[in-house]
Amino acid sequence: MDQAREETMHSDREYSSSPLPLEAHAGLKDLKVEKLIVTAKSRVVGQSPRNLDLAESIGISILAVRRKDSLLVHRLADIIFEPKDLVYCLGSKQDMLVVTPWFDGDEVVQKPDAHG
Repeated sequence: MDQAREETMHSDREYSSSPLPLEAHAGLKDLKVEKLIVTAKSRVVGQSPRNLDLAESIGISILAVRRKDSLLVHRLADIIFEPKDLVYCLGSKQDMLVVTPWFDGDEVVQKPDAHG
């Protein structure tokens, strides 16, 4: 396994076979993943997560954006939000309460759909 890792997964970081135990990550239990839909009247239309300062000021990380039939997962800080985008966010419950109205408070997607 070490040989396969060396040949395929080069990293300057040293590999550690003993990660922190789960209880050392106590803050993770307070994070939520939510899906928010961008509506036509949304404050975020035409804006990027970087312009909105979602990560630094609000504490929200964008994990992915579903746009039509595509799932966008790269360079999300600079993506420009469009109406009907489905945005997968990670943050605390309090941070989600702050940012949800920016997308449209009436359109929080809480039930499963065809895209998860």
